[in-house]
Amino acid sequence: MPSPANPPSFIRGLPTDVLQIEDGGFGGTGTVPPTFLLPSALPAMLKKRSFALAGHRTSVALEDPFWDALTAIAARQGMTLSALVAAVDRDRTPDTSLASALRLLALRSSHARD
Repeated sequence: MPSPANPPSFIRGLPTDVLQIEDGGFGGTGTVPPTFLLPSALPAMLKKRSFALAGHRTSVALEDPFWDALTAIAARQGMTLSALVAAVDRDRTPDTSLASALRLLALRSSHARD
């Protein structure tokens, strides 16, 4: 399994801070950190949690710092994380995903506390 310590063959021998990516069929060029290219990099960052919302089970995948922030917001408001997620789900606009609405709440709360 590739890891930052044992990168896949297409990364070996390249600088470890940034990689130059040439078009490759993605419509552009640019630089990315090597770990961005590892298949295991993204899933390890997300934590999936399940909730019952409006009588249906759904799951939301967010990074740990967002879950921590949302748990703190719920505690400050005297509610459970499930109740907070249900309130956000109820109040979000139809064009905003639940994960995005939760991230925005955490971000707004963080800015308000600064």
